[in-house]
Amino acid sequence: MYEFYTNTTGEQKDEARDIIESGCRHFIAHMFGDDNAEELEELRLSNTVSRQHLAARLAVLASEVSNEVDRKRAEGSLSICSRIYLAYDGSCECHGHASSCDPLWHQCLNCTDNTYGVQCELCMESFTGNPLEGGCTSIEGEETSCTCNNHSEHCDSDGKCQSCLHNTTGDSCERCAPGFYGDATTGTRDDCSICPCPDGGDCFINGQNLVECAKCPDGKQGITCEEDITAHKEETTTKHPKEEKTEEKKESSKTEEKVEEKPSDEERQEIESSTVNSTVSDNSVTEAVAEEKS
Repeated sequence: MYEFYTNTTGEQKDEARDIIESGCRHFIAHMFGDDNAEELEELRLSNTVSRQHLAARLAVLASEVSNEVDRKRAEGSLSICSRIYLAYDGSCECHGHASSCDPLWHQCLNCTDNTYGVQCELCMESFTGNPLEGGCTSIEGEETSCTCNNHSEHCDSDGKCQSCLHNTTGDSCERCAPGFYGDATTGTRDDCSICPCPDGGDCFINGQNLVECAKCPDGKQGITCEEDITAHKEETTTKHPKEEKTEEKKESSKTEEKVEEKPSDEERQEIESSTVNSTVSDNSVTEAVAEEKS
């Protein structure tokens, strides 16, 4: 499947990617549990951690499988799931604190400058600084509190949370990530839900306590962009076929009534002739009665 994916293009490549990603999600849930599968999926979609970090996390999960047969099976799927599902290209980024990575674990080897972590991104205990921009320096008797609203267990020396989970972001993981809505300060994994907006757009809670998309694509309207503007206009300006038939019937009925109200020329002549004959007949009867009396 991976060879087919790498050698194909266009729609076939997209279909192959969808099959591989779906297979990896099911495989991870089956081998490592639903919780780990959901965590990896959230991190993958949120882009709050690097792809190298995700690949290293997947490798750790595989190493923790107790059954040797299952463990080897899991390790055999790491490559394709890391490359396609996690979109990890195999690069080794250590922020200048190491020059090589473990090929299986994807972790930086021999971090320097008092750093540690998958990518030498953290300061060692009793050291402070920003490893992403430089080294870490020694501190004495200083303790840093880490308040992340239960969305992370890691923070830097300044107390800023690192690797926020559950679709959250911010120095204290106090906000929902772009494309999600909710209250991240509640402190549960379900604090932030994906916005019901096209193309992963942002949303917010409006004055009626309803979820509303911040912006709709061209041609769409409604609080969640669920209405098609063109279709809405046609619906309001075009009569329904049943209504048109009803109008036709009404017009036809009116025409028939008008025809009944105005008799034709032949009918008019017959009426006049009948009237004349009736008059003549009445006169004859009157004359006959008069003669008898006389």
